[in-house]
Amino acid sequence: MVATWKKKTVEALAKDMGSAKTTAIVGVMGMPSKQFQQIRKKIKGDVKLRMVKNNIIKLALEKAKMQNLENHVKGPCGILTTNLNPFKLSKLISSCRTKAPAKAGSIAPCDIIVPKGDTPFPAGPIIGDVQKAGIKA
Repeated sequence: MVATWKKKTVEALAKDMGSAKTTAIVGVMGMPSKQFQQIRKKIKGDVKLRMVKNNIIKLALEKAKMQNLENHVKGPCGILTTNLNPFKLSKLISSCRTKAPAKAGSIAPCDIIVPKGDTPFPAGPIIGDVQKAGIKA
């Protein structure tokens, strides 16, 4: 038997998607929680962000007749609903982006070039982080 809270969540999501001008799916893979909370604060009021399980998102998309977005539901993701036009939403989300230090296993959005030679870093934890990234230190 399906839990009633799940049914209510699907209904609420589908209702939000149906009444909003713009619906978007955002991936949050590898995003630090501090940065995620800053984004939530910045978009609060203009945009409604819901983080729920992917199956619930897929059911809500089906109920709202937006199955074409199901292909974009991969990994940890959330659903945005707003009355802003898509370009303003994209600009708002892009303005929230900040650079973060590389961590082992993360994928960089651009090439990272480390020149050969001595570094200004003292021996310590940062050397271990560099070695985890596959750089001989």
